[in-house]
Amino acid sequence: MFIFGQAGIIVLLKLYTSHKFIVRFFYVAILGYCIDGYVFVLYPAWQVPFGYIFLIIALWLIIKKNKWKNWGICFENIILFIFFLICVFLPISYVFWESWNTIQIIMQSTYPGERFISGGNLSWNSLFRYNTNYILPYLFPVNQAQFELATFMGFFPIGIILFFLNYIRNKEKDRLVELLILLNFIFLFFCFIPWPSIFLHMTFLHMVPEPKLIIAIDFLNLIILLRMLENIQLNVKLKEISFILMLYGTVTAIAVKPYLSDKLYGIEIAIILVVLLPIVFLLFRCKNKIVVFFIISLITGMFVNPISRGVNCIYGSDLASKIIEIAAVDKGKWIVDYMDDKKVFSICAMNSFPIMFGAPTINSTNPYVYWPRWEKLELNAEQKRAINRFCFMNIKISTNKTNIFCYNENKMTPDIVNIELNTHDIEKLNVKYILSEKDLSKLSDDFICFNLYETANGFKIYKIEYPKSVKNN
Repeated sequence: MFIFGQAGIIVLLKLYTSHKFIVRFFYVAILGYCIDGYVFVLYPAWQVPFGYIFLIIALWLIIKKNKWKNWGICFENIILFIFFLICVFLPISYVFWESWNTIQIIMQSTYPGERFISGGNLSWNSLFRYNTNYILPYLFPVNQAQFELATFMGFFPIGIILFFLNYIRNKEKDRLVELLILLNFIFLFFCFIPWPSIFLHMTFLHMVPEPKLIIAIDFLNLIILLRMLENIQLNVKLKEISFILMLYGTVTAIAVKPYLSDKLYGIEIAIILVVLLPIVFLLFRCKNKIVVFFIISLITGMFVNPISRGVNCIYGSDLASKIIEIAAVDKGKWIVDYMDDKKVFSICAMNSFPIMFGAPTINSTNPYVYWPRWEKLELNAEQKRAINRFCFMNIKISTNKTNIFCYNENKMTPDIVNIELNTHDIEKLNVKYILSEKDLSKLSDDFICFNLYETANGFKIYKIEYPKSVKNN
């Protein structure tokens, strides 16, 4: 999505500076391809806010370049416009036509179909969570996974401060930065104050959870900062910089505390003092813009933990080999029994482990519910609501008389469902294998047998047998 959006901006710039018809024809085709690629991501939580950002930049480029190039009504421009519409709408129409049934199922789901975000559900410290990027690739935070916290290094609010200082002292205007800052404030207003329903529908922000919007806000602030560094001519006094650094460092230190353990928090404070504040100082004082750009690029990129080990650590494991051997000769359904006793709503990566090796797994990531399977359990209305969603499904094999479905409707994890599945209902789901760390053999009875089939890497693979079929009783 980011690649398509940014590539579209570059192609648009090339289109407006080209004079040959055949070259412009080529750029129109590429622009249409970028728009289609952006639409096909089908993830409104990011498409909407990033769409606003790319749209503002695109409109600014069009208005600016029209000063030098006449794009009035003529035969060539009409042909290009018609070709552009074909490149954009023909692929979109085809994909939506072929996928309409799936789209309807998703739109009729509890989540994300019924999701409606009204805004105002974000804490202020989320604006500074980008400062945890320094340690996320190497150390584990608390409460959230690294990928949930990771974001762009936006250096909020340094870019905005530079803009206002430059405007007050030099009276210099930058329409692009002004529009981006206005959009930034609109996003912030949505994050901290609930909006009326009519405005949410008009702006499509009702499809954007506030935590997802933070990533777009950080990206927006990074663009503002880079734009200011490109054009700014500002001499800030050391006293002013010292005050800004003291205030910025204090607020940042307070903001990141909830995300980190006590040990990691001490490391983060050291990083703020040794890395972050010196960088911010250079943003205000360094005259060599190339050095500043290099430092920002280094800092925003070097802390991404690369995939240096490859995938052999997964595909080369004994557990993977065992599953591959089984799946090659038996396509029976699998379940991963992996939910702790605290019933925490967290994503379990192991749920999607067997399916990576060709083993059909019932509780791998479910984009939408497969009703023919789950209706065999005779679910009540609340249980249907729980499972009717895009969900990460955690299953715990249980001897409870009834199945228990738990979910967080109004929390940060509406896409996680915890299920305590009764042993006698396993046959109804046509399960043949179960992957678990636990000893399930003690749950065997006259109706179901958990036979230990393989063990590897601390996990057990059970082959399920049904001595007395529940269906016949």
